[in-house]
Amino acid sequence: MNTDHLPEKAHELLAKTASGPQLDTPEALAQSVLQAITEGPAGWSVDVERLKCLLGDRAVTDPKEDYGLMWPGRAEAEAFAGQEPKNYLRLNVEASEDFEKTKNIYVEGDNLTAMKLLLSKYKGKVKLIYIDPPYNTGTDHVYGDDYSNVDHKDEAQRSASGLKENKSTSGFYHSDWLSMMLPRLMLAHRFLTEDGVIFISIDDNEVANLRQLCDYVFGKNNFVATMVVDGTPKNDPFLVSTAHEYCLCYVKNVTVARTVEYGVSNPYYKDLLELYEKGKGDYAQVEEELKEFYKTHDLQDTNIANYKYADEQGVYRLGPIDDPQSNGAQDVRMNPKTNAPCRVPSRGWSCTKEKWDEWVSQGLIWFPDTDDKLPAKKTYVSKDRLDVIRGLQKIQTRKDTDLLKRLFNTEMTPFANPKPLSLIETFIEGMNDPNCIVMDFFSGSATTAHAVLNCNQKDGGHRRFILVQVREEIDEEKCKSAKMKKIARCAIQYLSKRGRPLNVCELGKERIRLAGKDILKNHPDLDGKLDVGFRVLEVGAPLVNPICFKTATAWAEADIKAFLDSPLNKDVKAEDLLLHALLTMEIPLTATVRQETIAGLNVWCAYDGSILRLVAYVQDVANVIPLNQETLMTFAETLVKRPMRPEFVFMPQDVLPAASAQQMTLFTLLRTHGITLETL
Repeated sequence: MNTDHLPEKAHELLAKTASGPQLDTPEALAQSVLQAITEGPAGWSVDVERLKCLLGDRAVTDPKEDYGLMWPGRAEAEAFAGQEPKNYLRLNVEASEDFEKTKNIYVEGDNLTAMKLLLSKYKGKVKLIYIDPPYNTGTDHVYGDDYSNVDHKDEAQRSASGLKENKSTSGFYHSDWLSMMLPRLMLAHRFLTEDGVIFISIDDNEVANLRQLCDYVFGKNNFVATMVVDGTPKNDPFLVSTAHEYCLCYVKNVTVARTVEYGVSNPYYKDLLELYEKGKGDYAQVEEELKEFYKTHDLQDTNIANYKYADEQGVYRLGPIDDPQSNGAQDVRMNPKTNAPCRVPSRGWSCTKEKWDEWVSQGLIWFPDTDDKLPAKKTYVSKDRLDVIRGLQKIQTRKDTDLLKRLFNTEMTPFANPKPLSLIETFIEGMNDPNCIVMDFFSGSATTAHAVLNCNQKDGGHRRFILVQVREEIDEEKCKSAKMKKIARCAIQYLSKRGRPLNVCELGKERIRLAGKDILKNHPDLDGKLDVGFRVLEVGAPLVNPICFKTATAWAEADIKAFLDSPLNKDVKAEDLLLHALLTMEIPLTATVRQETIAGLNVWCAYDGSILRLVAYVQDVANVIPLNQETLMTFAETLVKRPMRPEFVFMPQDVLPAASAQQMTLFTLLRTHGITLETL
């Protein structure tokens, strides 16, 4: 038997299972060029060295580190973002919740590898990314990325053990953290829609470096703000007691983003409008009702409580009309109530005389009864009234702690330092997009997923989440403080009672389950309407035999025999092949999937809405039973006669009859009826 073609066949098989960053299209190449544009003598230039890094394996030479934010290993870290992963995503149906219908995704494993594997499906589709990466406090763990990995490694194993402690005594303390963050932020940039936004929580340890890093990845002109998140003061302060962290905010394309109406659409605005309509005409009574409403709903200290006035145009709040930059116009403007000039603000007016006249004609200026007070700008409540996200966020960690103890029914929260739910809800609501995709690739306590569920419950939205989390072991012995040991012990006890692995992923998935059940318990009318499930994917070994990674010249006789015996790994499950079909075809990973029987064969059917996109006949590789020609043709003939025919049929090569003529007959029959046959 002539085996000369087998190395080529193996590489063809490998190419079919590759799902990492692809630069094969002009669009992908153009995107890389855009990311490499920088300032130049003529206004802009292309940073050739950075372009080489963005091209990854396709770059001819190694980039040099001779500009910008510098640290040892930066070039390797940047190039690593463009290298295709040697691993693959596996599907875990049993660990999923409402697997067949859910549109949410939870990925277990190294986040950099996971992002590369997801990129082909979600590039340019994520509206909001929120991450809470390690703060690099001197005791944190960072990802031990192996930039020299050119041979296959079992990513499932590396994901479990790939975290390393980054001690402040290390000579590469900041460098290791920056090298971890750079490729992940570069990929995050590619996931975002053109008007997409990223929020990154951080503290004093790395906020300065992170700001420079984000300026480099996203561009200085796309910086929005450094927000201050004020929480609980530290118990052991030195000189200054800090109670705050930071959250950096960047947009992908500020020009596009400025055309989008961002802001928080507050769910209580509807209630205020109803109060107004009920007391319309008696505006003093409406204002009294508003006061009682804020007290009843504990909203006294929130921004919405500023809407405490009412007149013939509706409920409104008052805002300053002086110039915050202290260089506004100082001209005289009249008060129609007193027929005298208004008091001029010491910082000048915030608007021009033309805009002032326009606001007066629209009834948007509040005038005082005496001229010793300044006028103010009215802002009315409407159904679509938007308030921008405030740069100072005050949070109450006690609320989140109590919520988690109630959800898990434990004496203390099983999570260490979970992010405040209200903070991430504010960011999500700020997108003003009830159907967007929200991503968090440092998922941890899965607060982002919980926030998505809450936001969808409040406004009837259909937001989806993509969470990624490494399988970080929970080990009480490795905890430094007594408090952390107690938290770990609580988590271990909870998971052990349920026979679950002792890692952060299991806790995160459990939180999502409990949060979903809690929402449906309090809102039973949403059962079947609100998506509280998630589809679990795992970063693992590739589907193909590792021999496929060898070059053609490195093949030996033993390799040929091993490849003929098993082109695919023996541990590949039917669900893995189903996921492969979804990954490699133009079908969403969140397509509705269900098992059906067609002509006696048990198959997976994937629906995009009401359209049948895929019929997949898959089996565990270790238990493949080839179909005979009669069964195969009966299946195909039944398929083409159905009122709803699929766009694709997927079958592993091993289930097809060996004769190429029989395969061609099948291929021709399906193609004649507009169905594409895909094999592996």
